[in-house]
Amino acid sequence: MKNQTQPTDLYHVMGKLESQIHNVTDGQQDMKVSLERMQRRLMTIERQHSFLRGSVAALLTVGAIFGALIDHVIRWFMGR
Repeated sequence: MKNQTQPTDLYHVMGKLESQIHNVTDGQQDMKVSLERMQRRLMTIERQHSFLRGSVAALLTVGAIFGALIDHVIRWFMGR
């Protein structure tokens, strides 16, 4: 006699398969949420980088202007 699968065994296997599919779907959703969170953090870091780069450029420019001004003032006083 052939080994026949009982309907209850099939339901049991289908239940396990549905559970595994549910776990994979949940894992996929968790990964999407994590990816979105990482993308937001990266965008924040990029904004901070742009801000700091502009700030450093402005600070160097102001420093150069003040340095040149102080140099001219010192030369003017030394020339008197």
